[in-house]
Amino acid sequence: MHSRSTLLVIGVGDVMRGDDGVPSRVVELLAGRGDLELMVAQGFVPELAEVVGGHDDVVLVDADPRVTAVRLEPLVAPSHPDHTSRPGAVVDLARRLHGFAGDVWLCRVPAQDFAFRSGLSPAGEREARAAARIVCDLAIRLGHAAPPGATQSTPGRAAAQRAEHARAV
Repeated sequence: MHSRSTLLVIGVGDVMRGDDGVPSRVVELLAGRGDLELMVAQGFVPELAEVVGGHDDVVLVDADPRVTAVRLEPLVAPSHPDHTSRPGAVVDLARRLHGFAGDVWLCRVPAQDFAFRSGLSPAGEREARAAARIVCDLAIRLGHAAPPGATQSTPGRAAAQRAEHARAV
């Protein structure tokens, strides 16, 4: 397995379904915040397993009408995934097919308005900002981003410094 030292953040949702686009907004808000690889997807499709398999740390962001506050929890892939554990099914595939052995967190963001339209409700925007702060805090704890006020390198610079150090060793 090839592994990247960046934190992969995948926002999963449909931007044409109102607040189901909250995960995409979280990804937008995280741009330029450290060694983060950011992507969006419309659903928890099997093809995400290959992308997940190439990383050590992954955050999956999903809009969830069942939660009332942003929740960031470690995700443990079920031994027998079913349709109710879509994020877990992607992780299970990454483990079985791509040798993924890293850590995954699921960031569930409250969302209520799934109308057919682009753009978030005011509540969806507030929740997206809260989720971005929480994911950024995780990135800081994992060493993928600098704390606020610290001198922060550009995303590619830290990776280049690590590669240079590895060549020197």
